[in-house]
Amino acid sequence: TIPEEPPPDVSLEKALITDLESISTISGEYKFNEEAHEMYKEWYKEQESRIDSGNPPISDPRFAGYCDRRATHLRKLSMILCASRTENRLVAPYDFERGRKILEAAEINMGRTFGGLGKARFSEATEKVLEVLMQRKEISRSELLRMFYRDMDAFTLEVVEKVLIQMKVVDITIIPDKDEKVYRYVL
Repeated sequence: TIPEEPPPDVSLEKALITDLESISTISGEYKFNEEAHEMYKEWYKEQESRIDSGNPPISDPRFAGYCDRRATHLRKLSMILCASRTENRLVAPYDFERGRKILEAAEINMGRTFGGLGKARFSEATEKVLEVLMQRKEISRSELLRMFYRDMDAFTLEVVEKVLIQMKVVDITIIPDKDEKVYRYVL
């Protein structure tokens, strides 16, 4: 059978429109209630401590600026979630916790999402090979070259190989009788 879009849920659509109209009329300052404010302060102190000790929430140095703005993102996300729940403009612990969970879930793949955006000449190729290694755990050199023949040649793969070795994320086994190398992800 051919998949088709289900018919629209008219009652759900009306309820959503009503909610969005209501949200659009909310004005004024949002405040955290006492408990949510305490939760935010504790979270903020913990994050600052992690950054100060050299263990930021996202270790990729490309995200240092993001880590500095992370608290602002969480506050805004908490306010958005509060607005979706009520019109009282008082952020509750529930809103803060939901915001924190959403933020942390989004951050899990941030490095991979922007992986090829580094300044190193071979960062995009390295990211592609590393992603395959992480998924497959083991792959041959010839298979990688077949997979990425449009994006990298043997020379580029040699450079990527050296980077991965220095990152200590790969073990390489040479199979001389087949003129082959096998890459094994080790983290």
